[in-house]
Amino acid sequence: MEQLIFLTIIFAGITSGALLEPDSGILTGVNLDYDEYTPTGFNATTKVDHAFFVVFTGWPPDYNSLSQQVVQISGARGALVVTPMPWSNPDAITDSEIAVFADHLSDYVYNYDVPVLVRFAHEMNGSWYPYGCQPVRYTNAFTRLAKAVHAVGPNAGMVWGVANFEGYPFSHNGNNLAAYLASSAPHGTAEDFNAMDTNNDGILTDTDDPYGPYYPGDEVVDWTGSSLYHVDNSWPPTQNSVPYNRKVTSMLTGHGNALRNVYKRFAADKNKPFMIPETSAAYIAEWGGASDAAVKAGWVNQLYHAGPTTSEAESLPYRYPWIKAVGWFDIEKYEKVNGTSRLIDWRISNPFEVRTNYYTYLKQVFNGNRYFITAPDVNGFVYGWNGWLNEWQSVNPGSTISLSSTAYKGQNSLLLDYDGGSTNDIITVAAKTEVLYDAKWLDNDTITLHARVPAGTNVFLAVVLQSDITARDNLGVQTVFAGDDWSELKWEYNPSNHFGATWLSISFVFENETNIAAQLLVDTLSLVIFSDTTNVPAPPTNVMASDNTYTDKVRVVWTGNKYAKGYKVYRDTTSNSSSATVIAADTGLFTYYDDTSVIPGRIYYYWVKASNSYGLSEFSVSDSGSASIASFEILNPGFEIEGSGGASDASDWNQWEAYRTSERSHSGNWSMRVNSGPGWHNAFQTFSHPDLSGELVTVDVWGYTTGLTGGNGGMLKLQKAGTTEAYTSVWFITTSSPVDTWIMGSATAALPEGVTDLDIVFLIDGVSPTTGNIYFDDVSIIIPEPGMGIWIVGLLELWIVGITKRVPGACLGQTSNVEL
Repeated sequence: MEQLIFLTIIFAGITSGALLEPDSGILTGVNLDYDEYTPTGFNATTKVDHAFFVVFTGWPPDYNSLSQQVVQISGARGALVVTPMPWSNPDAITDSEIAVFADHLSDYVYNYDVPVLVRFAHEMNGSWYPYGCQPVRYTNAFTRLAKAVHAVGPNAGMVWGVANFEGYPFSHNGNNLAAYLASSAPHGTAEDFNAMDTNNDGILTDTDDPYGPYYPGDEVVDWTGSSLYHVDNSWPPTQNSVPYNRKVTSMLTGHGNALRNVYKRFAADKNKPFMIPETSAAYIAEWGGASDAAVKAGWVNQLYHAGPTTSEAESLPYRYPWIKAVGWFDIEKYEKVNGTSRLIDWRISNPFEVRTNYYTYLKQVFNGNRYFITAPDVNGFVYGWNGWLNEWQSVNPGSTISLSSTAYKGQNSLLLDYDGGSTNDIITVAAKTEVLYDAKWLDNDTITLHARVPAGTNVFLAVVLQSDITARDNLGVQTVFAGDDWSELKWEYNPSNHFGATWLSISFVFENETNIAAQLLVDTLSLVIFSDTTNVPAPPTNVMASDNTYTDKVRVVWTGNKYAKGYKVYRDTTSNSSSATVIAADTGLFTYYDDTSVIPGRIYYYWVKASNSYGLSEFSVSDSGSASIASFEILNPGFEIEGSGGASDASDWNQWEAYRTSERSHSGNWSMRVNSGPGWHNAFQTFSHPDLSGELVTVDVWGYTTGLTGGNGGMLKLQKAGTTEAYTSVWFITTSSPVDTWIMGSATAALPEGVTDLDIVFLIDGVSPTTGNIYFDDVSIIIPEPGMGIWIVGLLELWIVGITKRVPGACLGQTSNVEL
């Protein structure tokens, strides 16, 4: 049996199973000005049925106001993201207040059918709220509240939502303990200060962790997230500006600072769904610069982008798959900017050009599925008739179709209305594949539909499938009895009738006696597409890794398998799958992956496995790939080419007891052996390059030992050229290292300004009675240059002799031929 993948919105991919978390795609949400819009009114204005609505409240909440908003959200079939804000010490909330809050959540969940996520004391790492910058108090309060919220049941959960790091620790910057405790800005206890001072230097600065101290723990957090706003591209902000390219993802990933990469640390590394609960781009009318439409369009184009990577944005589905929800801040209000109160327009609902752009982006399809998820999708309904008719149409006279607010699920059902005046007693309502993309797929080999006849006589309903390779496939007629109850109807079918089809349509055939008017409501269509119950998928085919196409990654693409529900990507530095490691645990249905953890110039081998609920395929055939080297200078041809000393010399290295040998190698045919014995033994070479000055230089080398006794083993040492003054040294082979195994050593040194010569030293401590040897191979020198990523500027072991490779030059974009 096969999959008809072209039919479905399948939410395949990474998931942690948190409340409301989609397997793939992003929940669309909004922060409303409830004096300006109701949820349904805002949906009508934007033509988008938003999946969640953010509500801000004090602590304890104003339950009268909150309950009114819940009623409105229920009418829009959305979820509630409630943001309680305790205007004091966050740990001062009482257990009795928490109990009352949990009781109200139960009412919202069970009586109004509104799922609830609680974003308690949001932006707690900021200093603008009285509960801010008090991590110990905050985590204590969050944990107590989470226990009560989780007790409500599976439709209530917790969101941990920080402020973006930029400016952290804000008004506490430079404060010591005394200044922190005396500050008029939010402050807590000495225990809070010590938690914030993550580098233990006694003061709070931007070198301290802006997020970690406030994280209450995986067991109490369901969603993680961060607010994200654009206000000019410079600081302090002075004008309206279009966001610079990739600003959204740059802010989320800490501008390259690992400590500030909130997405990686608290979503990808923790397998937690990530929410951007409030986001917008500021427009201030009294400022000059870009227009309102241009500013917001730039932000929308980056946030709501599901296509291939462009200069404006990186594809969120592919590059940032743990982002599962985005909520626009649709409010105009006065806020202080540079000490002056200004009216800031954050709205997406105005102007019209921005609203239209927003709506267009939210209709995007990625991998055959609409990526931005709305309320009907969350509730599992057919999207087409929850907002508009889409491609549904009546094809016979005497009949009409429309939307009815009476629904089995969702906002609307489809109303089939036969006026009884035609001699034709069959009404056919047909849908194209585009509508079927939005169905929810359930039981194997069945189509399920709920139907109801409001009044009058019983009617008969048939379902017909048709594709480009099959004529009308009538699945049979079922009776829908008149009355107030909904009937669940199921039709079995054989999906193999449509294997290989490029499109499929579904029709409802409504039969009734001539001259007798009748109405029929239908809702919640579902149709199976995956019928296999036995097959583990076959390995993917046509695996291809890019060769020097990119300077910062290797792109791996492959042809998918018909039974696959996901793919794993493996990598190794040799063509041996048994030692390969997983670099992508699950790409979902995406049949490509960008490996951004590569070192340019190094060759990697890639394999892919397909997976489904029945298991993993075997390895695919491998393909090798590499990232291109932006600047290239050969320090030494490597141990593959003899030096002036002949076969016994390790090329042009200065050495004692070191030999070029073919006994074993990491790659190629040769390595360098440094013999053990009493005393120290070393081999070194001076590397010169004009770009070394003031740079952070990394040297990698592979080492191999047959076993050592006595001494300390092998060292990689970086020292000032012509001296014994070491910048850094690393023992990467010791007497306890595994024998007969290649081990990579790495040493990084920050070179002073003006230094352009570096000695690279391999050293063995041969304290008697040491025995054994150490072999060195595949040496590379890496210099990160500002704005250019990582460049390999020296490669000592290049593995292949006599091949001319074209690589970019070091400056001005010229190229040169380099003999390897």
